[in-house]
Amino acid sequence: MAQRYYLHAFQLAKEADPRAHAGYVLRILAHQAFDTGHVAVAACVPLAEAARDRMAGHVDRETEALVHLTVARAHAARRDRRPAAQALRQAEKLMDQARKDETPHWAFLGGPAEARLANQTGKALMALGDLAAAERAFAQSVRCWNPLTHPRIHALTAADVGVAQCRQGRVEEACQTWNDALDQMTGIASARTRAAVADVRSHLAVFRQRGVHAAAALDARAAARQAAHA
Repeated sequence: MAQRYYLHAFQLAKEADPRAHAGYVLRILAHQAFDTGHVAVAACVPLAEAARDRMAGHVDRETEALVHLTVARAHAARRDRRPAAQALRQAEKLMDQARKDETPHWAFLGGPAEARLANQTGKALMALGDLAAAERAFAQSVRCWNPLTHPRIHALTAADVGVAQCRQGRVEEACQTWNDALDQMTGIASARTRAAVADVRSHLAVFRQRGVHAAAALDARAAARQAAHA
């Protein structure tokens, strides 16, 4: 259903602005593929690259950087390291050149530019297996999100920091980060927070079985949250 609306939005955007607006909707369609788990679908990379090609030279540098990060994520999800790394470098170059007063309001309605750019960088790096760099990017994003105005994405990004820490073997630190993320999720119920809590529990499972106290305590807390929001 959502895809149908996005496709309709794309047709409308093409009529209004076949470059910037239409390209941005294509970027959203690529992200829908990420969110629904269809990263292996053959259309994912072409969607992201079509968005990039439409928008090139027709938007400000921050917005163009954002679409290059979408290309990076699309390639990274398919383990295409070289094109993913190239897209990340281009996004970084554009971010370095960006002027804060250029960005159109519609491109960053979802939140501040720096926070979103760092978040998408972290996701691409995580998919590539560069865990230390992904952790730094996610941590930067957490610092940029205002937990009062954007509590859900602040909590979700904090959970991503914990995943990066756990996958680097820093389990105790990850548990503290995840506990903080659960604190921030208080009063928030959404499909994405439910998925994040399930992901935390999947990472905790092996450590709980090994008798790691922090993992067992956090898993019990996460299970209680799942039961409360079932």
